[in-house]
Amino acid sequence: MPLLSVAAEYIETGPRMQARAQTPMRLQRDDVLRHVIFANLWLGSFLAAADSTVITTMTTKLMSDFEDGSLLSWLGASYFIANAWAQPLCGQLTDIYSRRTGLLWSVVIFTLGNILSATSVTSAMLVGSRFVAGIGGGAFIVITTMVANDLVQSRARGLYQGCTNLIYAIGHSSGGIFSAFITEKISWRWPFFTLAGLSVLTGVLLTMVMPADVTGTAPQRADHEKSVDFKGALYFSVGTFLLLFGLNDVAFNIPLPWARSVIVLAGAGAGGFLFIRHSLRISHPVLPIRLLGTRSVLAGCLINFCACCCFTIAEFFLPVIGQLVSTRTDEILQASLILLPLSAGAAAGSMGAGLILLYYNYPRALSIGGSVLVSVSSITQATTIYPDVVTNTTLGKTLMVISTFSRGVGFGVLMTSSLVAVLLFLADQRDSARVTSLLFTFRSFGSALGLTLGSLACQGVLRWTLQASSMIDEETLRRVLQSPLAIFHLHASIKEIVLSAYLTSISIVFFTCAGLALMGSIIAFFLLPQ
Repeated sequence: MPLLSVAAEYIETGPRMQARAQTPMRLQRDDVLRHVIFANLWLGSFLAAADSTVITTMTTKLMSDFEDGSLLSWLGASYFIANAWAQPLCGQLTDIYSRRTGLLWSVVIFTLGNILSATSVTSAMLVGSRFVAGIGGGAFIVITTMVANDLVQSRARGLYQGCTNLIYAIGHSSGGIFSAFITEKISWRWPFFTLAGLSVLTGVLLTMVMPADVTGTAPQRADHEKSVDFKGALYFSVGTFLLLFGLNDVAFNIPLPWARSVIVLAGAGAGGFLFIRHSLRISHPVLPIRLLGTRSVLAGCLINFCACCCFTIAEFFLPVIGQLVSTRTDEILQASLILLPLSAGAAAGSMGAGLILLYYNYPRALSIGGSVLVSVSSITQATTIYPDVVTNTTLGKTLMVISTFSRGVGFGVLMTSSLVAVLLFLADQRDSARVTSLLFTFRSFGSALGLTLGSLACQGVLRWTLQASSMIDEETLRRVLQSPLAIFHLHASIKEIVLSAYLTSISIVFFTCAGLALMGSIIAFFLLPQ
């Protein structure tokens, strides 16, 4: 591991680490043990990343099997809601019960969620199972980042975060493609069974190599158990769920949507108000929202929110585009290949940013550049897939691959540079675990809300466009809204109209992503310190 050897000199060995390293933990002088631990953590991160994209390439199949058009939104949103709910608690709980305990419990919950997903018989059960898996996967990823922050000095954090994001990006790409291959050849259930089996292996390896105390500070349960803010976590999760449920209520035309949606969204607003008021009144809230008063923390959270909105929309909608323009309904694997340049770009961007930050301290410039790159790439993608432009030509396919790769590069740069910028300018490094939880919560919330709003916009434009056509009857409209695969069972003339409407709606969503990414660059310019 030559890159990690370069950064080895920045592993904390000074008085600060020695003062808290009264444990059998030999990480400060044992590079081999440190590398073994990080290798196991990265294996778990790989599985969690694969799990977050395993449904992206099977979504159209699931929508068709369960005859539920809202699954595109709910399957992803439920996973990211779980991330957003679990990640804020990780900082407090692992400070009390140790990082090792948190990692092992996250593996158990992750395994359970995937077993339940594989055995689901209804769409509601599948959505609930993805929520359970999201708790475990989200917790594992954020605790891995906390361990790196505990053991690595600020100057080398960019490199270690770059390595983590590299593994995460590889998991992202392989998860979707592996899922597409298994779904096409066997069944959509087996990707979940496979992830469950590999997560058991991860848990066994962590039990063998992970020390009971990573940070060198023994858990102090008696003093701090009561300080865990479960009430704040409850307010946050209820408010988030009601918000996304209300938006889905509008998007997918559940009976009496507006009357019920107004009530549900009002409940979401009340939940948000209670959460903010509660968090400001207690000393150890689940999310340290007081720290949002710090410019760098606020900027990092907003940049992560915008970036994850754009990235999640891309990784869910790009395979849908691939299947829509394919010739057969079972070409799931071929449609999923578009995720390769996206994840490869994210890996390259994150690793490149980490190397740059190891030698040059320019997180603000990198964040601005990454946001602009995502914006330009989104505009190129939106223009390419717009009907009657260059969608199915050689030029169109080439532009799509290049813009998808560059969109991934911009995202990878943002993830690494924004995290380093926030932690580098943190006044009290003891807040690093809580701030990391805050950042990851904004990432997960951005992913969940971005996917939901993207689905809402896509469904709205699609319904409006098709209703304007005299050739589309109510039954055809219902079938098309429930599943994109219904397009393959339509008459050629009607299929052309529906395909054009689908591509138009997704193109508009991508144009919106461009504006959101541009907003991220403005935030980085004005709020991140130089």
